[in-house]
Amino acid sequence: MVISFATIMKKSIILLSVFLFSGCDYLMVWDYSVSNNTNDSLIIEYSSNVRYDIDDAYHSSFDTILIVPPDSILKLCEKGSLGGIVSDIEIGDSISVFNSIEIRRFDSISLNENFMLRSKWKYFETHKRLGNYILQIE
Repeated sequence: MVISFATIMKKSIILLSVFLFSGCDYLMVWDYSVSNNTNDSLIIEYSSNVRYDIDDAYHSSFDTILIVPPDSILKLCEKGSLGGIVSDIEIGDSISVFNSIEIRRFDSISLNENFMLRSKWKYFETHKRLGNYILQIE
């Protein structure tokens, strides 16, 4: 069986086109966590707008969570668009994923801090596709 040069070229062009147009985009994810480094149980109430990549729309949520020491709890994930490498997306003075966040001790005493401030959250990358924001309560 003899395969012509033209047949080889056609198959090569088709294969190359599949690679070029299929893309290599990955989902980038940012996790928001609160770490309770106190001996007190904490109640966290928050409301957020989270963008899900599936429909590229923002969805509001409100939740109340109890953290019992020394647990750390994953608050939520914001999924960015496909492609690229994660970086610190919180470039303003406040954390944009939350509409509000209040933290108080289990005995209902408020911690009276503005946890919306970006300066309260530490950012680090655990992987080129995963960024983490950590709020440590001490």
